[in-house]
Amino acid sequence: MIPFLSSTIQILHPGNGDLILHFPPEYLASIPLAVLGFPMAIIFGMLIKQTGLRPLSILFLAGFIPLGLFFYVVTQSSTLMFSKTANNLVIEDHVFFRTTRTSYPLANVDHAEVALDDGKSHMLYLALTSGDRIATGSGWTARKGHYQAADAVNQFISSSGRVQGAPSLHAPSVEYEKKLDAARKAFLEQSTKSQKQGQP
Repeated sequence: MIPFLSSTIQILHPGNGDLILHFPPEYLASIPLAVLGFPMAIIFGMLIKQTGLRPLSILFLAGFIPLGLFFYVVTQSSTLMFSKTANNLVIEDHVFFRTTRTSYPLANVDHAEVALDDGKSHMLYLALTSGDRIATGSGWTARKGHYQAADAVNQFISSSGRVQGAPSLHAPSVEYEKKLDAARKAFLEQSTKSQKQGQP
């Protein structure tokens, strides 16, 4: 695959022990939108030019939706910057040439984990010491590099002198949720059995 078109999560070590994860735009996913969107935009643009902006012609604006989705996909990226120097995590999300920035103290980041959706789509989560989980990147996606990115984050946290109980990266977090559900069911069954035995 051409490096420019790759959507694999990039793991960078700029120095000073810092870590950067970059989620590039998913260019391959945007190709069908481009093939569909640009011709539709030209056709509906000509129709609007011919008819003017009348109530009926306003419906033609729906023809620009694939083109809008194309620009959404090719401009959407995310960067996670873990800094030992600043002792924080900064998450930058880019979309439509706008950037939003969120910062967390590094001490609040417990570990990273990967969740598996349908056997193909993954999500990289950051678990905070508060119990909250932060979804990263562009949501559920089939891009590569999720497990490597989680491993890099957990190694970074480990090297920061933190004792953290991250789940194994060899199994998606959904397995841990299944085990948790099984433990809850076993507890409820045991409680119900104890109640029945205690009844006269």
